[in-house]
Amino acid sequence: MGKDMGTLVRLFGPPRLDVIEVQGRKLQFSGRACILDAYLYPDGKNGAEIVTHVDARRSESARRRREGPTALAPAQGATEQGDDTLLLLFWCCHPELP
Repeated sequence: MGKDMGTLVRLFGPPRLDVIEVQGRKLQFSGRACILDAYLYPDGKNGAEIVTHVDARRSESARRRREGPTALAPAQGATEQGDDTLLLLFWCCHPELP
């Protein structure tokens, strides 16, 4: 959070998708295991676009590899406690990781 586009590109490589919206921008990065959407909006100080929130999800190919042909649907219920978003982003989307 609070990073600019240049920092994200240095961390994750070039975005797979770059959508410019009226008030901001959405960058999408993808790795073998996940897809990261970073939403950048002007910070209000000097107008520079910074990350205000992110969404991360497993890629379909990662889900298929993990579940295999006989996997059951995940149980409905509470998610794990804590916020491991940054760790997930690093593990899933860093271009140097397999």
